[in-house]
Amino acid sequence: MVTFSAEIKTTASPARIWAVMTNLSLEPTWMQAVSAVSFLNGETAYRVGAQMQREGGFLGMTLRWTSEITGYEQERLIAFKHEGAIKGTSQWEIIPEQNGAVIRFTTDGPAPGPLKWLPALAAAGGRAGLKGDVKRLKVLAETAA
Repeated sequence: MVTFSAEIKTTASPARIWAVMTNLSLEPTWMQAVSAVSFLNGETAYRVGAQMQREGGFLGMTLRWTSEITGYEQERLIAFKHEGAIKGTSQWEIIPEQNGAVIRFTTDGPAPGPLKWLPALAAAGGRAGLKGDVKRLKVLAETAA
């Protein structure tokens, strides 16, 4: 199992971060490992039990996985359980602060594909990926109109 997280402070409000974070068309612009995302089974919004299909890549591997929403608090938290090429759990958190918020992402699960034999490399790559994801999300949230 590999666990890693990343967080960043932003001047954007929790509402602004939430609006960017939950806009499916924007997810591939801030989440490096995702090139496409959609809800499944007629779902159209984030809610506990909703499932999503994601496609993308990680360290040169093409990946496809399903994410089920297991926790949801408006403008605060989305938790996922992943199956497929990516397995495990993740959380996207928004922690309000006086002049903005902290964005924190946490992921836990086995390394994908052949990286299961190199968990330290998978963790380092995952940490770097999440750091980039929270930075891109911060920039979008701070510049969104």
